[in-house]
Amino acid sequence: MKAREIALLIFIVCAGLVLTQSYKGNLNWSWDWGDWDTPFFGPSHEFTAQESKVIDAPLPGELVVDNSHGDVDIQAAADGRLTVILEKKAYRRSEAEARTAAEELRLTSERRGESLVLSTNRDVFKKKRFVTNFRITVPAGLAVDVRTSYGLVRVSQTGKTSIENSHGGVTASDIRGALTSRNTYEDVSVSDVASDCEVECHHGAATVVRVKGRVQVKNTYGQLRVEEAGGDVSLDGSHTEIVGLKLAGAVKAETTYRDITLTDVGSATVVGHHSGVEVSGCRGSLDITDTYGRLKVQNIQGGLAVHGQSLEVIGRAFTGPENSISTTYQNIDLADFSGKTTVTTSHGNVTLQPAVLAGDLEVQADYAAIRLLWPAGARNPFEARTNNGDIRWNLSVRPDLDQKNGSSLLKAFSTEQGKPRVVLNTTYADIVVEEQGPSGTEKF
Repeated sequence: MKAREIALLIFIVCAGLVLTQSYKGNLNWSWDWGDWDTPFFGPSHEFTAQESKVIDAPLPGELVVDNSHGDVDIQAAADGRLTVILEKKAYRRSEAEARTAAEELRLTSERRGESLVLSTNRDVFKKKRFVTNFRITVPAGLAVDVRTSYGLVRVSQTGKTSIENSHGGVTASDIRGALTSRNTYEDVSVSDVASDCEVECHHGAATVVRVKGRVQVKNTYGQLRVEEAGGDVSLDGSHTEIVGLKLAGAVKAETTYRDITLTDVGSATVVGHHSGVEVSGCRGSLDITDTYGRLKVQNIQGGLAVHGQSLEVIGRAFTGPENSISTTYQNIDLADFSGKTTVTTSHGNVTLQPAVLAGDLEVQADYAAIRLLWPAGARNPFEARTNNGDIRWNLSVRPDLDQKNGSSLLKAFSTEQGKPRVVLNTTYADIVVEEQGPSGTEKF
């Protein structure tokens, strides 16, 4: 690394430290940049004051909190009253200046139609070095709309709820209507929502539990977990680990460079890029698109469709009427399946252990060895062909045709009519057929 690159890196790190400490009130500036009005590296004085207000009847249909740089805590009141406590922190060059600023900062309230808007008069100050924390009690089920930054939003037992918090966390519980939440750089935790839930969280973890309606979550550079949703679920991530558990409706999940895990879901559509995917328990169809990862599926009741590149595929106990698996450069291992199944691959080996041959089984492969474990007692028309490879038929029943002449061709049970067919084709690799043992299917 060159000397000027090192110097630039040191400057960036120092600048970040200085700005962070300035925001926390540990450093101050000697020139006028709005909020930063005290001597550079000089002392910062804090003064805290508090004021409260009781909102008289008639109570609003919606409470709007318009805050900046501070926490907002809204809880249901046992007595059904609407009360507001505002904690004001002012930072100035002297204690006297901080006291004056805190005393001049006021709680404001304004009725706009059915809404009551709570805020402060901070906009009248040229120097806005304040932290304002709201603690509010409301009648249970009141609709709320919260907008703040650089603080924590916590709401409980509210009605329809909307939250927007830049650079802050969100905790919402027992929401008795629909919930919408957007935040960045901190975590969001949502539980027990009576209707639909929409969450957008960037650079933080998002956890959503027990939602009766539809769930839509968007997350980047974090973790995303959704449990027990009654409606359809959409999980949209980038560099995000996704976990879904006990999701009753249709699920759509997409991410990049992190894993996706779904357990006990309805039908599902999964899109991954350089992602590992694991699905266990799917009551409907499952459609997966992924590249450069590993796919493991188990207990799939609907059809299975896999569209992969450089994707390893391991499947167990999928019983849908039709299945299609396509990938390259990685192995395919399928067991305990039924229904029509088509496998397309190249440069990766294929192992097949069907539970029964209830539908056509076809493999089209290049540069891929195929191993088929034949169900005991099955008599289905069979045909296998390989160029520049061998076919090894290890069943006790002799084949109808076993031909070798540059390419190998083998047929068996050719006289069986009206039964699903088995067709295996590959190049530059062997095909092995042997009877299944009594041990059953390997699980993962």
